[in-house]
Amino acid sequence: MSAESPINSATSTASSDSRFAQKVLGWQPWEAQARILRSVRDHRRTLVMAGHAVGKTRTLASLIIEWMAMRPGARVVCTASTNKQVHSILWQEIRKLVEQSKVIIGGDLKETKWRFKDRLAEALSVDDPTAIQGVHGRANLVVVDEAEGVHQSMWDALETLLSSKGSRMVLCFNPVTTSGYCYEAAQRPDMFNVISVSCLDHPNVVEGRDVIEGAVTREWVDEMRKRHGEDSPFWSSRVLGRFPKTSTNSLVTVTELLEADTPTGVDEEMRIGLDVARFGDDRSVLVVMDKTRTVIECQSWSHADLMQTAGRLREAMRRHGVRPGRVGVDVCGMGAGVVDRLAEDGVRVVPVDFGAGCLGDWGSVVGREAAFNNRRSELHWVARSLIRARQLRIGPQWKEIWADLAAPSYWFDGRGRIAVESKDEIKARIKRSPDFADAVLIALGASGTRRPMIQ
Repeated sequence: MSAESPINSATSTASSDSRFAQKVLGWQPWEAQARILRSVRDHRRTLVMAGHAVGKTRTLASLIIEWMAMRPGARVVCTASTNKQVHSILWQEIRKLVEQSKVIIGGDLKETKWRFKDRLAEALSVDDPTAIQGVHGRANLVVVDEAEGVHQSMWDALETLLSSKGSRMVLCFNPVTTSGYCYEAAQRPDMFNVISVSCLDHPNVVEGRDVIEGAVTREWVDEMRKRHGEDSPFWSSRVLGRFPKTSTNSLVTVTELLEADTPTGVDEEMRIGLDVARFGDDRSVLVVMDKTRTVIECQSWSHADLMQTAGRLREAMRRHGVRPGRVGVDVCGMGAGVVDRLAEDGVRVVPVDFGAGCLGDWGSVVGREAAFNNRRSELHWVARSLIRARQLRIGPQWKEIWADLAAPSYWFDGRGRIAVESKDEIKARIKRSPDFADAVLIALGASGTRRPMIQ
């Protein structure tokens, strides 16, 4: 694009609302998108809490283009939780809208900068407050996408950009963490105009068809309802665009365990999970699941050496005909010795490290969009999801497993990942180690796959 290319006179009739998007850029905002555009027109600070795939990136891109087109001497500063979010996602949406606009929009649009006449838009690094110093304009627009993940040190620098008359700030994010700058800002209606955008209100979900291509669908919402439940923080943040009511929640309830009476649509190899006692009064627990993913055996013992524990495991494998690739053994403590002892005899079971990164091997169950702080949290969420889908049955005779599965709480960490209470934290709170639940998780961890880690 040439730096001298004029903006068509059609822009002179557009203002800071959906008319610019319609008349100049050729797209029709739905009600929530129009509300965001109006808010930036009328309010100095706008905070947008949004559900998944409701069109916030397109809204921000349209807003940036309008600001550049309509305000002489303006500066636009864009940042996000990651450089990829602002460079590869937001900036690419800007480029797409500029290229498909009904009029010629001038300037020199590069990878991270856009110069047009006396105006400049920049995509700045997410972790360098010094890059913001010296930014001056007649009217600054500050756009922060995925704002919850922006480091605290950036906010003071971003606030300085609002010193000039007519400047605006808009923050967009998925409300996950009940702490930090965005959460505190949401409690200040005197400073921010707060907008919540729910997936339930999106035209695709309301009408049950693909009204807006690439946006959230009713099918996805229904899947999230079944997988997580409407009482979960995930539903609140990812679907409703609201902060969770509480920061912690129980993973599995007794009611859900009772309702998971008969597994449906499950036909797989049998599994075994072994949680090896680490020390003291902890117990080694061995769990066997049949082809319908029903727990059919659970045994525990204390004060056994590694040779004895390895022998018990091999006996169970022979008795049930379970191959090593479907046998998981905890290797966070003494279990590593059991794995090594079996390997010496050519029996290579699956080592399960709760503290390791996620594998994503149950993505079809927990959802590709879900993120976890470690492998243990991932497997806890797998168990929760399977129980809710009635694809994991743990009969009431296994009351120790029920108690252990119902014990931990979970929350969203500062990076928006699901984090489950650690084993040591649970033990300190309930005065026992949740070894029985861990054996179930370890059995589920024996997936026989090695996929890239998901952070």
